[in-house]
Amino acid sequence: MTPFDGKNQSKRMGFLLGFAFCTGLGLGPLMDVVVQVDPSIIPTAFFATTLVFVCFTLSALWAEQRSYLYLGGTLLSGLSILCFLSIVNLFVGAQFIFQVK
Repeated sequence: MTPFDGKNQSKRMGFLLGFAFCTGLGLGPLMDVVVQVDPSIIPTAFFATTLVFVCFTLSALWAEQRSYLYLGGTLLSGLSILCFLSIVNLFVGAQFIFQVK
């Protein structure tokens, strides 16, 4: 809502920090319910989100053309998930994961 003009950077940073603080306050009760259901959901969601973010960031850094940017992030995310499932399947040995990959 506030356009950048070089002088209002601290005001904009204050708005961002305030929004992040209020969002964190709102997510607290939800995280409590999620922990009661299954505590492993939060680290799994964090790992998956980080993995997808890293894949899209690397795709943006390596893309020479804009059209490859959209394709590269999606393909790299899918490839990372398949590699992770392969490693998990070495220890678990699930038939479903074998059929998915």
